Amino acid sequence: MDRLKQHFLLLIVTINSALLFAQNSNTTSIEKNIKISTSETVYIQTNNDALITGETLYYQLYCLNPINFKPSDISKIAHVKLVSVDNKVIVEQKLTLKNGAGNGDIFIPSNLNSGVYKLVGYTNWSLNKNDFKYYTKDITIINPFQVETKDLIAKSIATTKNLENNSNSTTSNGTLVADKKNYSPRELVNFKVNSANQLSNGNYSVSIKKVDAFVSNKSDNPIAFSKINSASEISSSNKSVMILPELRGEIISGEIKSKNSQNSVNSVSIGLSIPGENFFFKVVKTNPSGKFYFTIDQDYSNPNIIVQVVSPYRNEYEIAVNGSTPIELKTLTNNFSVNETMISAIKERAIATQIENAYFNTKKDSVLAKSNTKAFYKPLEKDYILDAYNRFPTLLETIIEVLKEVYYEKNNNQYKLGVRDYDETIEVSEPTLVLVDGIMIQDANELIDLKMDTIYKVSIIQGGYYYGSNIFNGMISFISKNHDYELKTKGNFIANSTQINSNLDKDYYKPDYSKEENKRIPDYRHQLLWLPQYDVSKPISFYTSDVKGTFEVKIEGFTTEGLPVYLTDTFNVN
Repeated sequence: MDRLKQHFLLLIVTINSALLFAQNSNTTSIEKNIKISTSETVYIQTNNDALITGETLYYQLYCLNPINFKPSDISKIAHVKLVSVDNKVIVEQKLTLKNGAGNGDIFIPSNLNSGVYKLVGYTNWSLNKNDFKYYTKDITIINPFQVETKDLIAKSIATTKNLENNSNSTTSNGTLVADKKNYSPRELVNFKVNSANQLSNGNYSVSIKKVDAFVSNKSDNPIAFSKINSASEISSSNKSVMILPELRGEIISGEIKSKNSQNSVNSVSIGLSIPGENFFFKVVKTNPSGKFYFTIDQDYSNPNIIVQVVSPYRNEYEIAVNGSTPIELKTLTNNFSVNETMISAIKERAIATQIENAYFNTKKDSVLAKSNTKAFYKPLEKDYILDAYNRFPTLLETIIEVLKEVYYEKNNNQYKLGVRDYDETIEVSEPTLVLVDGIMIQDANELIDLKMDTIYKVSIIQGGYYYGSNIFNGMISFISKNHDYELKTKGNFIANSTQINSNLDKDYYKPDYSKEENKRIPDYRHQLLWLPQYDVSKPISFYTSDVKGTFEVKIEGFTTEGLPVYLTDTFNVN
């Protein structure tokens, strides 16, 4: 009977191994089965094309089908870069797309030089096109503290496709209506969209800012963008797939090389960890060329990623993680033009920015909390909350006195951790999966001096445990109190990579002057409102600031049917 159990277990493991290995190895072929003719394009709305250092650039990115401009359902990740005139990437962000749209913001630091920068947006899939791989927009940045403002050069802003200024364009499907035209400082303003029922389904963003002389000479909007792209994009499709689309989430890729030519780089297990409270861990196998691909299908906030070869012979390999795809920056240059009329507006904005930043702590944007992601092993684990037991200072004492399912062995000063099976007659020869805050530990010696008073809980799974492309002899997962464990093991088989994911949902600051506590705080906002996700069925409500002048309201976006939407109106603050 015991022998029958063993054969049955081995049969299950073999079947699962074959199925999951096939799933992993076929990832590339699944990605390539997308029709080559199906492309996508990117459009970015910004709150401003001309900024002072210390201000924030807000943007909304739309990922679209270039034929009908409906939201693309291919890519789930978009990439945004701010590039300097000397072709250096100043800021790089990744956005998680929902219904073909995502948003972010870029703070303009005080150490940037004055000049015209490029805001570049693309997806991995759009890079396969022959032309128009990127959406680009010129962003003029002035550092008023770097040189005299009278000597600053203001660059004319135009996208690579020379979009015409269509600032008066509006969609025929709706209009903006305000409760009045003139307002006082710190007065409540209400706008609504007429014929909103025709625009009910779509992605829209709202920007409300002061109109001044420090503006671009040329600008774009969804209507102009769709007219230019409708003809040019069709002829741009490539006949081959070079870069995989991020269909289910962010792709992190890399390659291993063998130090010994006799060791194959094919079908070698690779583990990826994104440590933290909501950690991410996954194991895949390399292809015949030694390349590997991970799809990150959950949100994460820790930019530090650890990738390692998972093998008893890991020291025989070297591993490297690919960086972001380089873009063809040579196509993104543009010319200057001098405009002296901007000096007064620049001075006013510079003073206002200094005042606003002085009150930063009282005017912070709110980061919306995300729901906790369950660990991949739930609900199979048994948890030991260590505060519920008599605590012991060392790991070995804790194993003996508390963790009854765990054992350790020592051979030639080399420790090994393991988990006892439910059935003591069954042995799985594979190693136990050991994690600390989601970081895989292959050398148990690293944990012998672990201070157990820093550990909150230990989760254990008994029996043969299959995860990714590997079978493990159970699992031990240590969760620290501060979720801040750092891997001590070093070697060429481990690669540390810093990934940027800007997937933070924010509630952008807007004051409420019906509350008494806000009335004594100076308000020199030029940007009165930024709503990256706007429901047109709801009114737009906000307060004016202490800044007087003419303000512009802009609603931009695309309906789910691909209709470009661009609504504008102005009001005065006296």
